[in-house]
Amino acid sequence: IESIELITNPSAKFDAEGQSGIINIITKKKLDDGFNGMVSLNAGTLDKYNSSVNLNWRVGDFNIFANYDTRFNRMTGDARLNQNTTIGATNSNLLQTEDFARNFNSQNVKFGVDYNIDKSNTISGSILYNYGDRGGSETRYNTINNGLSTSNYTTLSKETFPMYSFDYYLGFRHYFDKKLHNLSVDLFYSPTSRDNDANIYQIGKVSTNSDSIIHQSTKNDVDNKNINFMIDY
Repeated sequence: IESIELITNPSAKFDAEGQSGIINIITKKKLDDGFNGMVSLNAGTLDKYNSSVNLNWRVGDFNIFANYDTRFNRMTGDARLNQNTTIGATNSNLLQTEDFARNFNSQNVKFGVDYNIDKSNTISGSILYNYGDRGGSETRYNTINNGLSTSNYTTLSKETFPMYSFDYYLGFRHYFDKKLHNLSVDLFYSPTSRDNDANIYQIGKVSTNSDSIIHQSTKNDVDNKNINFMIDY
């Protein structure tokens, strides 16, 4: 660690997510040429897994880095509901059981380069690709009895929610001779795409032995593009 700054009035360089200020830890630059990397693997209970690979190669005035990480989570469960309703002289009972499964996975790949023009000026660029997908399935078994008739129906639902995004970054740093004084210029461009697809089937059979099938399908596509430009001294 080269120094620690306590910033009570953060500039545009930092996100406005706090009210008490920011502690900025500045680390020393490693100037020696060479290659280093780190691999991490983690696993948790109830189907939780994640891993990451970080690589860094410094040669001359160039620092080249690449990162990859992935995460997978899965959750399953069940529920039971027994509900009695009375309206006037009419009584009805709803018995419902439910089984569900949820999953989420994400992958991130980043590649970047720092170029030290001289001891006071640095140009940086990077590309980050992110892919995430969450979804699940659900099955509900329902029985409704109002004292006169009994209805049985099953609801089957499945949903997928894939998302991908790119983050493009280009930056410039100038370090002044006066310690802790520097000028930074940053440009970010982030296109994002999200898709939400859902299919719901309701299969029913009442006491008169008549069958019914109801199918409901929804699809939502969202595309966003964000551009941020920041200058900070």
